[in-house]
This record gives sequence, C-alpha cells and structure tokens, in this order.
Amino acid sequence: MLYSFYDIAEFVVLIVVTLLGIYTIANELYLFSTNQYGLAFSLMSMGIWGAVIFAARYFRNRNIGKLLLIIMLAILAHYVMMRLVATNFAL
Repeated sequence: MLYSFYDIAEFVVLIVVTLLGIYTIANELYLFSTNQYGLAFSLMSMGIWGAVIFAARYFRNRNIGKLLLIIMLAILAHYVMMRLVATNFAL
C-alpha cells in the first residue's frame, strides 16, 4: 500500500526506471543495428538507472531533495552518454 509521499515517489521512480531499462533493451535488440558501442551503452544506461533505484531506497525517508538531485544528474548523465555513443566517442 502507498501510505506516504515517499512511498508514492519511490513507486514512480521504480516505474520510470523500469520503463527506461525496457526501452534501452528494446532499442538495442530491435530498433537499431548492433554495433560495438551499443552493448556498452546499454550496460552503462542500466547501471545508471540501477543507481537511481538504490538512491531511491536510501533516501526514501531522509531527504527528497537529494533524491531529486540524483535523478536529475542521472538523466543528464544518460543524455551525455547517448551523445557520446551517437558520435562514436569522438571529442
């Protein structure tokens, strides 16, 4: 049962992270041809969202501001990695 704001926030974070993981795997398997960077990107992406899940569990009853900051940083890191993969890690 969802009893507090923290429970609802944690539930939303888990659903979003799960959907992003499924989307990442679907892109790798079905939408794009596999290349040498595709698997690395998938693993890095799932690692980042896994870290967000652990942060959600850790900051659940402590500080929602830190949790939101970690989520925003994870989204930023995800898009930076997407850009690096799209340019084949060229600077």
